[in-house]
Amino acid sequence: MWVKITYERLSLFEKVWATPVKTLAAEFGLSDVGLRKICDKLDVPLPPRGYRAKVAAGKTTTIPQLNETTVPATYERVINVVKVDAELEERITEARIVVSTNGVEEAEDYVSPRDTKGFLPQAKWAARAMKGAKPVDGAITVRGVTWADVSTSENLKARALLLMDRFAHELDVLGARFENSNPPLPPLHHGARHDFGRRRN
Repeated sequence: MWVKITYERLSLFEKVWATPVKTLAAEFGLSDVGLRKICDKLDVPLPPRGYRAKVAAGKTTTIPQLNETTVPATYERVINVVKVDAELEERITEARIVVSTNGVEEAEDYVSPRDTKGFLPQAKWAARAMKGAKPVDGAITVRGVTWADVSTSENLKARALLLMDRFAHELDVLGARFENSNPPLPPLHHGARHDFGRRRN
């Protein structure tokens, strides 16, 4: 879900002088560099180096006045917020408990393989499909060939496959059934619509 966050200049000024930038940035879900950039856009002065140490030592410090400026009074940032599905998390937790002949034991945690030989069969399908795919506009795209579609750059192909292997592991824990007997979907031309009626892997 995309959410718009608005930073108000005066409010931000008061916060950065009351709370360390690193702490405040974490509260905002930003890096300290990201927060500093927003302060720069709103012309909000930041405490000088050593300011926090003086405050901690009980020394007298002076907070400057917020100067008048021609920059906007607010800055908007749009972020994608992923809501935690409590019901799904509970189902995943329950699914990770498997029944064995000796009683109940925890399902094994995921361990990243060193190479594709250690991948789960579901991830090996994806690795074989990507091996034969040719880059288009710098992206290797596999669609409708395996149980998951993927589009990645050549440099990030290994990472994408690791993510798919991890994803396959978690789905396997949940009891998912993987299908890979259907023919690949034809490539889409620019502007073409997906055929959602076709059976896919």
